Amino acid sequence: MNNPYEYMKKYEHQTLNYDKFCDLMGESTQEGKKKLTQFKTWSNYMNLEKGYNKITIYKVYNVDEMLLISHNVKFTEYIADLIVMYLASNKDNTATLTYREFAEYFYMVNTKYYKAKYKKNEYMDNFKIQSNMMYYPQEESRQRVYSDMGVFFNITDTIIKKIIKNALKSLKNRGIIVYSDTFKIYKTIATKDGFITKTYICDEEQKKEFLDIRKSMMRKYNIDTLKDIIYLPYDIRNDYFDDLKTAMIKSDILKHCSRYANAFTIEYGDETVEYEYKRIASENRNSINNKMQYRLLTTKELDIINNALKNQFVNEFINTEK
Repeated sequence: MNNPYEYMKKYEHQTLNYDKFCDLMGESTQEGKKKLTQFKTWSNYMNLEKGYNKITIYKVYNVDEMLLISHNVKFTEYIADLIVMYLASNKDNTATLTYREFAEYFYMVNTKYYKAKYKKNEYMDNFKIQSNMMYYPQEESRQRVYSDMGVFFNITDTIIKKIIKNALKSLKNRGIIVYSDTFKIYKTIATKDGFITKTYICDEEQKKEFLDIRKSMMRKYNIDTLKDIIYLPYDIRNDYFDDLKTAMIKSDILKHCSRYANAFTIEYGDETVEYEYKRIASENRNSINNKMQYRLLTTKELDIINNALKNQFVNEFINTEK
C-alpha cells in the first residue's frame, strides 16, 4: 500500500489555500458535507490541519504510518468505552478533564510519565545506551538519553492527544455526549506546611482573557499556529512560555495563576451513559495499556531515537503492569 500523495512531501509545514490544495491533489473543490468527507479521506494519507479555506500540511505519512492510522479506529473505541465507564461513576452530568487526566485515568501511561516529561534530569541515570557492545562515554550517553527522551515525549503526546480527540468525536457522533474546549488554570500557594496547588476551570471571561494573552504572545514570537511552538528553538520556546507565565500571573481575571492545561468539558445524560456502561463493563482495561505500548514500539516516528532506549522508555513510563 503506497501513499499516492508522496509528491506532497515538498509542501510539509506549509499552509495552502483550499483551491490550490485541491489542484495539487487533482480533485475539484467541494462544499458542505462533501468537503468534510474529502478532508477526512486526505487525512488517511497526511497529517493535516484545516483552517478557514486553508489547509496546513504537517506530514505526509509513510506506509507504516498509514497502517497505524487504519488500526487507530478500534483503539479509539476502546478509549471511548473507558470514557463512558468514567462518566458512569460521576453523577454530575458534566466532567472537565485535561489531556493528562485522560491519559492517566484511562491507563494510556503510568504515573511516571508526566513527572519525567517535565523533570527529565531526575530520570537520566535510569537508562543505558550501548553501541558495538561498548557503552558510550558517560557525557555523550547522557546527552543522547536526554535528546531521545525529548523526542519520545513530544511524539507520544501527539499520539495521545489524537486518540483522545477521536474518542470524544466518536462519542459525540453516537449521540452519547456533547463536549467543548476549555482550560484549567493552576496557582501554587505557599502555606506553613509547604505548597499547595489550586485548580480552576475557566469560565467564559477567563477563557477570553487567556486566549487574548496567549495570542499576544504568539504575535510577539511570530507564531502562526499552536503546533509551530513545537518547532521553535529550545531557548526561544522557553522564553515564550516564561513570558506567557508572567502575563498570566499579572492577570486579576486569571486569579494570578501561573500554569494552564487544555481541557474538555463533557456533558451527558444518565440513562444514555448507564446503557453504554452495561455494554462494556466486563472488558479488560489492561488491553488499552498494552495497545499503547505496541503503538509506541512500532511507530516509525520514534525510529529517530535509539531502539534500546525506546524500549526502556516505554517500560518505564507507559507500562502499568510493573
